[in-house]
Amino acid sequence: MIVSTLSVAAALSVENASIASSKEGYVLDADFSLTLNRTLEDALSRGVVLYFVIEGRLWRPRWWWFNHTVAAIQETRQLSYNSLTRQYRLSSDKQYQNFSSLDDAETALSQVTNWKIVDAKGLDNDARYRGSVRMWLDVTQLPKPFQVKAVTTKDWNLDSEEFAFDVHL
Repeated sequence: MIVSTLSVAAALSVENASIASSKEGYVLDADFSLTLNRTLEDALSRGVVLYFVIEGRLWRPRWWWFNHTVAAIQETRQLSYNSLTRQYRLSSDKQYQNFSSLDDAETALSQVTNWKIVDAKGLDNDARYRGSVRMWLDVTQLPKPFQVKAVTTKDWNLDSEEFAFDVHL
């Protein structure tokens, strides 16, 4: 009898993103679609912390030279599992959240809300702007044995690629 097991591929992509005006200035909102594969889930359940980097940029396109970057922000989020409490923890620089299921942790990880990208005074209302957002698994922060695995297998490569969009002021 032959039994085949299906391996679900890890996937990371941008569903939508926008930059809008708020009281503090201009803020970035983005939604990602994130699915971890069995390899990443196993590593997580064994105590390996996964580091995801989220990057947002705002730039002004120029036809005669390189694009002019107006603002760029970046945040690293750590996803970990505590086997004693059986909870997943999502943490960033200033805060953390605990979740009872991996699905809930993935949902929280895949949402960016109200990231201040630039002050309102820093933009010209008559100019044309573009924005972009990207998320990836930072394999350089993994323990050394996993860094070697990340180079040799596709299971550790998660990257949404850069998603560019028009910004309307």
